[in-house]
Amino acid sequence: MIYTLELKKNIITKYQKGESVSNLSKYYSIPKTSIYNWIDKQKDKSFQELSISKRQIYDYQRKIEKLDRENKIQQYIISNLDIAKRNKIDLVYLLQEKQYPIKAICRVLNLNTSTFYHDKNRKPAVYLVDEEDEQFKPLIQSIFKDSDGRFGGRKIRILLKKDNYIISHARVVRLMKEMNLKPNQPDENYNNYHKRKYSYKPNIMSKSEYYPEVNKIWVSDITYIRVRKEHYYLIVIIDLYSRKVIGHRLAKTLEASELIELMKKTYKSRSKPKELIFHSDQGQQYTAKSFKKLLKENKITQSFSKKGCPYDNSVVESFFASLKKEEIYRHIYNSFKELEKAIDEYIIFFNTQRPHASLKYNTPGEYEKISK
Repeated sequence: MIYTLELKKNIITKYQKGESVSNLSKYYSIPKTSIYNWIDKQKDKSFQELSISKRQIYDYQRKIEKLDRENKIQQYIISNLDIAKRNKIDLVYLLQEKQYPIKAICRVLNLNTSTFYHDKNRKPAVYLVDEEDEQFKPLIQSIFKDSDGRFGGRKIRILLKKDNYIISHARVVRLMKEMNLKPNQPDENYNNYHKRKYSYKPNIMSKSEYYPEVNKIWVSDITYIRVRKEHYYLIVIIDLYSRKVIGHRLAKTLEASELIELMKKTYKSRSKPKELIFHSDQGQQYTAKSFKKLLKENKITQSFSKKGCPYDNSVVESFFASLKKEEIYRHIYNSFKELEKAIDEYIIFFNTQRPHASLKYNTPGEYEKISK
């Protein structure tokens, strides 16, 4: 309650004339503590502090209302953030170091003070497995991030093993679940028309004598990718020995000239290898006279899959499946340039970072170096 300056002066004057504080308290219905406080201030010659103008009172009320409103907003936000109890306790420790009172912090965080003191006084048992989990988590997260969210537990374990970290596949999967790392999640808005399943076919050229080294057998194929209402065509050439994508071209048409330009560029970049076999299906681009002429001029033997039997071209089919699952189906592209850039980046990733079981969990780039 707010008392006027005149009232305070009147009470103190009566007290100075001999009236007791008890009688003054009863008569004016004012707490004794307030009267004693005014008397003490008068003795300290600071009675002027009791003087508060109506404007000051109004300003104080406004400030109190503002603080009360902000406090309610903060408490509402905190309650809706769904902050874990462990995180709230950690905040109490942090704010305590800044000399804020524990009770006030707990009240704002809607946390029982007993919960904080229980945590502060207990001696938690820390097991070795927990310490190792905390060491593995940032490593797993880093590999997952570097793969742009493409790698699952099996490939992450292989890469950890390469860095001399011993960990089971089940444990990697468990830690990924704890960190909510989910690989290969297609964009839910991607047009379902494109979501075709690719089966991994057995490779009839799996024996090592068919491709004992790099630049002996190249395989090629074409797939189409839709961007909004437009269709584009991706042509790839893969070295069968290393599974490395050695040439690719995103085209707007299916003209044989696109394949010819890619073949010329790839053949030159691989130093024009001798005794080369070029294998593909019997698409019109590969059977075109102009393309067959190019191969003949460079003494390249051409090989075809039987119609309706793409098993011996399964390496390219497998690459297309990985590309679409790990890149294309996860994004929506607005232009030819956007798609072209994404494919370029993915192929670099595929050749240099993605381990393959068939290559003893080396990347295509690593496997080529080993063979030299």
